Amino acid sequence: MIVRLTIIALLWLGSLVSYSPDYATLYARILEQLQLHQAQVVGYTLAGSVGLVAGVYILEQIRSFALVHLLARLAFEASQLAICLLSFAAVVLWFQLGRNLWVELGFLLASVPFMVLAASCLCLWIFDFNYPLHNRIMRNLTLPFLSLTIIFISILVR
Repeated sequence: MIVRLTIIALLWLGSLVSYSPDYATLYARILEQLQLHQAQVVGYTLAGSVGLVAGVYILEQIRSFALVHLLARLAFEASQLAICLLSFAAVVLWFQLGRNLWVELGFLLASVPFMVLAASCLCLWIFDFNYPLHNRIMRNLTLPFLSLTIIFISILVR
């Protein structure tokens, strides 16, 4: 998690130094498109998560364990990266623009990376029954909780 946060922070600092982008315009445009296509994003993510679990289960039945582990691990890493990106973006946007990303995304859009996380953890559990399913999910929930805590404390301090 620290490695992902470091990479995201360095990319953000590099974009500030190189381009000095207007985050308010970019944020408004991205949020508008996400809210316009909210049903499609959530629907495709849910269908992809169910398809991932079904595909991994089928591959496990035909004893293709290397492919099972590869697919589950790729989905797990992608969901962790998305959670880190959302958490980092929430804190940065709060301090730069005063906008709370978690609130403006809404429950459905904010839960998209967590759907993929749950599906990939389930796939890794199908691959290995000793996989610490609850520990992995709880570990990945700490960063969003930490970003919400930082935002909440900064509201109280203001």
